[in-house]
Amino acid sequence: MLFEFKNIEGNANTLEIQFLRSRSQAPNVFLNLEKSSLTRRVIMSTLFGARNKSETDASHGYGHYNKYKGGRIILKLKGRKNLIYLNVDDLKTPG
Repeated sequence: MLFEFKNIEGNANTLEIQFLRSRSQAPNVFLNLEKSSLTRRVIMSTLFGARNKSETDASHGYGHYNKYKGGRIILKLKGRKNLIYLNVDDLKTPG
C-alpha cells in the first residue's frame, strides 16, 4: 500500500494542512501525533472538517488536494499504545 507519513507537532491548523497535502501525495496517510498536545476529540474534529472543506476565495478545499479515491488514515496519538484506523470516506458528510 502506498502511504504518506506525516509527523505533526503543531496545532489543529497544522494538522489540517498536513492532512490535505497528504491527499495529493498518497491514498493512505500515517499521522504521527505523538509529540502533539492535541486531544483525540480535536484531532477527529479537525480531520472531519478538512475532509468536508469546500472551496472558498481564501483557501482550497478538499477537492483541490485530493488525487485519490478512498484511502486510510492511521493515527498514532500521544499516550496511546494502539493505533487508530480510519477510512477517509467515512469522514465525509452525506449529501
